[in-house]
Amino acid sequence: MLHLSLRSRRVVVVRRPGGARSTEYRLRPGDYLYVGSAFGPGGLASRLGRHLSIRPKTRHWDIDFLASPEVADERAAWFLPSARKDGAECRWATAISLVPGATPVTGAVGRMSARRGFGAGDCRRRCGCAAGVPDACRTHLFRVDWKPTPRRLGEWLGARLIAFGAR
Repeated sequence: MLHLSLRSRRVVVVRRPGGARSTEYRLRPGDYLYVGSAFGPGGLASRLGRHLSIRPKTRHWDIDFLASPEVADERAAWFLPSARKDGAECRWATAISLVPGATPVTGAVGRMSARRGFGAGDCRRRCGCAAGVPDACRTHLFRVDWKPTPRRLGEWLGARLIAFGAR
């Protein structure tokens, strides 16, 4: 889980490879939580190191556009180790969507009124969407009106989160 803080309004445009339409996200100042997994090459350390780095990077995933130094003013990461893909990412997105003060982030596709969620494009299970929480199956990014901490999040998620880089 990435915690990103923005001090000012930002417009993040996620461009899809192959000429697909881009999606524009208008973000207000504040705190954001992004839920993701890290089962690719290099695992957790590689993925979180990439997203917390201030060095320029090739943009592959939605979060690469938001976690860049020119957009996010502060970044932190917390994780729960897992050796298997068990849907935790989807359960966490749904759980966060149910917390008071958490707002799902969606963006505009082109000039159309179509809405697209952030960072959930590869989710085949559509986040195990809970009844009455339709946005949870469209996004893995939430604006929160409270200060995220590993302890507070752990209580809501029923897990003890570890700060990335903590010993």
